Amino acid sequence: MRRNAATTVPALAVLVVLLGACLPAQDPSGAPGSVLAAIRDPTNGDARDFSWHRTPATTPGRNLTLAFLPARDAPGRDHSIMIVPGTGGPGRQHLELARRYADRGFDVGVACFYAPAPRAVQWGIGFPCYNAPSYTGQSDMAARDLSALVVAMHRLPGQRTRTIGLVGHSRGGGTVAVRASLGHREPIVIASGLLTYPIWLGHFPGEVMPFHRAGRIRAPQLVWHQAHDPLTTLDQAGWYAFAMELHGRPTTYRVDPGSAHDFPFLDEQEEFVDVTSAWLHARL
Repeated sequence: MRRNAATTVPALAVLVVLLGACLPAQDPSGAPGSVLAAIRDPTNGDARDFSWHRTPATTPGRNLTLAFLPARDAPGRDHSIMIVPGTGGPGRQHLELARRYADRGFDVGVACFYAPAPRAVQWGIGFPCYNAPSYTGQSDMAARDLSALVVAMHRLPGQRTRTIGLVGHSRGGGTVAVRASLGHREPIVIASGLLTYPIWLGHFPGEVMPFHRAGRIRAPQLVWHQAHDPLTTLDQAGWYAFAMELHGRPTTYRVDPGSAHDFPFLDEQEEFVDVTSAWLHARL
């Protein structure tokens, strides 16, 4: 039986510690978050419906890549989201997820803010992100690069939205939560997120577990997990949602009975896209 629990608690009047992740407006001279330069499709033609862009990373000499797809329906709605991949980096499954969100009225960006695992590219899962920063897991450094990409997406021609929602999967879900702990308040969706210890996949130096920063996070959140996820176990989502409730933070928590870590990308993802689309449209 499916459990679908929503918990919304008024936020406490707590001072949020800003650690410098809110990037100021930058000029287009090569600073992080500057105007994106158009590049060619790196997927060998699998994503001709996307435009591809590159902007400087916070790491000197490195670049961030964004695949962008405008809304296919209700273009006047002016709602935008960014899909944030996990360890394997962005791939065709993220592009297909973006298309489904575009069909529901979102302008969609797919983020590549680190070099994906070489095996993911070799297996045809991910696409190469030229000259991207080295992968540091869900660290503050990764969160700041993600922030630079969010700032840059705001500057794409035709972008009028004031807020970009974030949909993160696995370590991408952890990264959007870490970014929120640095003071950002855009609504975030965390699917199969890495939220606390333990995880048998191991850890990267400097990785942050969002559970330990629950008191700093004020962004609206939808936490969606599978009951039998073999990689990021359900107790992580449960403890995280409990910690958010203790700190008086608005959290929507949903558990499905499945066992697929990659459930947002499966054929049965329509419900995930429908529910998260309605939730995001209501908060953007």
